[in-house]
Amino acid sequence: AAYFSETLLGDIRAMYALLVVAVLLVSFQEFYLHRRMYEQLWRKSVVDWLAWCAPFGVYFWIYLH
Repeated sequence: AAYFSETLLGDIRAMYALLVVAVLLVSFQEFYLHRRMYEQLWRKSVVDWLAWCAPFGVYFWIYLH
C-alpha cells in the first residue's frame, strides 16, 4: 500500500495521509460500529484496534526516525 500510494499519487505525504485515514476508519469501526451493532466488549475493541493500528505506528516510527 505504501509503494502504490507513493507511486500512484506521486508524493510521500499521500501515504501518510492514507495511513491516518485508515487509523481513523478502523477506530470508528472498532469503537462505534462493533460496539453498537455486535455489543462487542470494550477490551476486545482495544485489542482489535491495537492489532490493526500498531503496525501503522511501527511503520511511522521506523521511517520518521
